[in-house]
Amino acid sequence: MSWAFGIVCACYWMVPSRDRIGRTASIVYLGSVLYLAFVGSAGMIFPWYFCPANAMAAVVLSRIISRVLSESGAGRFASLAGLGAAVGVLCFVSVFSLVGLRVRQQFVEDGARRSVGVWLRENAKPTDTVFLEPIGYIGYYSGIHVLDFPGLVTPEVVAIRKRTGLGFFGCASILKPDWIVLRTADQDRIALEPALARTYRAVASFDFLPKLARFSDLPGFGFVSSDSRFVVFRRVSTSGAGR
Repeated sequence: MSWAFGIVCACYWMVPSRDRIGRTASIVYLGSVLYLAFVGSAGMIFPWYFCPANAMAAVVLSRIISRVLSESGAGRFASLAGLGAAVGVLCFVSVFSLVGLRVRQQFVEDGARRSVGVWLRENAKPTDTVFLEPIGYIGYYSGIHVLDFPGLVTPEVVAIRKRTGLGFFGCASILKPDWIVLRTADQDRIALEPALARTYRAVASFDFLPKLARFSDLPGFGFVSSDSRFVVFRRVSTSGAGR
């Protein structure tokens, strides 16, 4: 059904009408979806990227409902009732989203990510570097220099990618950071890079997934539980680590 709603929202601008608001929202929705499709094909994509598209879809659907009820002669009260139903559905979805975000905040952001950052602060030297993708909580609480992929705060990573076309592990091989933080699902990939496999060893792991098990029936649990498991790798030659 979501596909059907999406197609309707993307095509509504082509319907001849005087509904400038609805048709404009439809064009913005289509542009947002095409942009997200490009971003998704080029790398990772996260649920909050969909907020602008979802907002435009809500506008389009509300305009369609209002128009259909108005042209059917249902009257102003029926039109308002239809719009109220649409708003009710959106509120219902929003409530479940907020519940999921609260659980994620507790166990992923304040749990897994913060724990990794605190552990690095206690075990790394202030002059050490850490290479990772999720820079926020881990970078803040670690207090050490962050080298991130794809390079949001690390111009040298952007330069390496442009020059060589390398991915996460290839960039890590060139940068030679003191620490690498990986999601548990990606930890085996480090063995595919000989330079990394020879010089890095897993020294700590953080798994908050068991604590999230009781929320497994929560809608969107796959997103809620993502990033709840991390592994920290240290360069073998790094001195003073693990203290």
